[in-house]
Formats: sequence, C-alpha cells, structure tokens
Amino acid sequence: MLDKNDIELLEKLLDKRFVESNEKTERMFAEADKKTERMLAESNEKTKRMFVEADKKTERMFMEFDKKTEERISETENMVLEEMERTREILEGHLDQVKENLDEMKQYYQIHKLEKQSTEILMKLVDELRRRVEALEKKTA
Repeated sequence: MLDKNDIELLEKLLDKRFVESNEKTERMFAEADKKTERMLAESNEKTKRMFVEADKKTERMFMEFDKKTEERISETENMVLEEMERTREILEGHLDQVKENLDEMKQYYQIHKLEKQSTEILMKLVDELRRRVEALEKKTA
C-alpha cells in the first residue's frame, strides 16, 4: 500500500500534470483565438477588397450607361433636327407653290376685271350706238 508521502507525491504529480494540461489547453485556445482573429481579419480585408472592386465596377457601369444614354440622346436630337429641316424644306416648297398659285390667281383676277371693265365699256358704247342709230332712224323716218 501507498503511504502518505507517496500519496502526496502522487497528488503533487497530478496537480503538476493538471496545471500543465490547463496551460497547454490555454495555449491552444490562445493560438486558436489568434488564428481565428487572423482569419477574420483576412476575411474582412478580402470582403473590403471585394466591395471596393464591386463599387468600382458599379461606377464603371454607371459611367458607361451615362455615356450610352448621352450618345442616344445626341443621336435622337440629331434625328429630330434633321427631320425638322426636311419638313421645313418640304413646307417651304409647298409655300412657294401656294405663292405661285396666288400670283396666278391675282393675274387671272386682274385679267377678268379688265375684261369685265372692257365689256362694260363696250356695252355702253353699243347702247350709245343703238340710241344714236335709233335717233337717226327716227330722224330719217
């Protein structure tokens, strides 16, 4: 059997082993904590880089979209201006034709007015000549 001294030695040995085991466990936990913190830091850095890259890509996409939108607006503006110019030319052509027609109508009106005046003068002359002929017929009759 074990005497008291042996038991004390065993206790001290077990205590020493327990303390060593605790220290080893604490070191392992400390190393695990450091490793976890390092991995989290790396993960955070990687995430930050991904967000920065995503922001840059998004900014590029918005810039490209703005550029394309401006180009399309410019193209549309040019098309509208060209169409307006084409329409203006067509309308000016129609307006010139209307002016020509109006000038012809004015000439026709002037001619018609002169013919009417001439006809009225001739009718007056004919009436005057008829009266004179009638007067001469009365004198000779």
